[in-house]
Amino acid sequence: MGIMVNASTPGDSFANAIVVSGTSGSGTLSDTKDLFFKYTAPRAGSYTFSTASGFDAYLQVIDTNQVTIMGADDDGAGGNQPKVTVSLTAGKVVFLKVYGYNHLAGKFGPVTLRIAEPSSGNAPGGVSMSVGTPTANSLTLTYSSTGATSYDIYRNGVSVAAGSTATTFTETNLSPNTTYTYYVIARNAYGSATSPSKAGTTRVNTGPDPVTIFEGFEGSTYKFTFTGDWADSKVEASTGTWSRKSKAITHKETSTMQFKEYIPVKYAQTPTLKFDYFVSSEANYDYLEVLVNGVSKLKASGETGWVKDYAVVLGTGEQTVTFNYVKDSSTSKGQDCAYVDNIRVSY
Repeated sequence: MGIMVNASTPGDSFANAIVVSGTSGSGTLSDTKDLFFKYTAPRAGSYTFSTASGFDAYLQVIDTNQVTIMGADDDGAGGNQPKVTVSLTAGKVVFLKVYGYNHLAGKFGPVTLRIAEPSSGNAPGGVSMSVGTPTANSLTLTYSSTGATSYDIYRNGVSVAAGSTATTFTETNLSPNTTYTYYVIARNAYGSATSPSKAGTTRVNTGPDPVTIFEGFEGSTYKFTFTGDWADSKVEASTGTWSRKSKAITHKETSTMQFKEYIPVKYAQTPTLKFDYFVSSEANYDYLEVLVNGVSKLKASGETGWVKDYAVVLGTGEQTVTFNYVKDSSTSKGQDCAYVDNIRVSY
């Protein structure tokens, strides 16, 4: 008498997963069961997996350990078909588990797994880097790499910036007369490249340290002591969520905000006020005016949008900075107000 053995079918388990080469694979899902595919990423990048079948399908992307679910979806591709996008490194092995939604009876049949691979390309080229422009407490790095989309900067083996898209980086708050060693990793979707290490030495401190006071209105406490009737607002913001907005006023009225800052006689950099502003008003008649110690430094009206990094050179001693929104005797247009954001005083 023979012994009956339950034969396995392709895709019925992790161990028997259907190996996919190329951008598609196919198998047949049994009623209330799971169908497994196995895929190896040919290169680093973003991969999108979807299915085509005649039933409401569900898809999970599962890590090499056969436990961790990297992504899952029900009907992101439309037509009751799932779509999952994940980032994979070159050579990464993943499993794709397909089953009828909620493992309900009647949801089974042929399945085509479709894979949208990242476009082919090359890792960044060799990274050139220099360390220079020393001050008593800062060093500036300049670097570049063909094909790089971002850079990670390391100082003495510790990450100090990640994902930067700029090709220069200035690190501040360093100690005077101290040598630091840097390297840069250039990255793109296809890989990375690392620069040789370069050293730079800060200068001996012969004067005051540079000071920058910044207020972006994102917290409940402020770096400056403001007086007047302007208030925090989420209606417009140059960066972040909040800015400072003038009070709602009527004709022939002025809404004022003011703060004071003391600038010492000895300073490390030219004393400067910078800020971002936004005006929405009747052009040429209702306007934002900025004054320093009673002297007008800016008048703006109409629809300006956000104007960033407006700069005013400051003197020494006590500096009184005033922001006025001023209305004439008739007519209101736009939002009829002014906003300021990212106020900075440096010296």
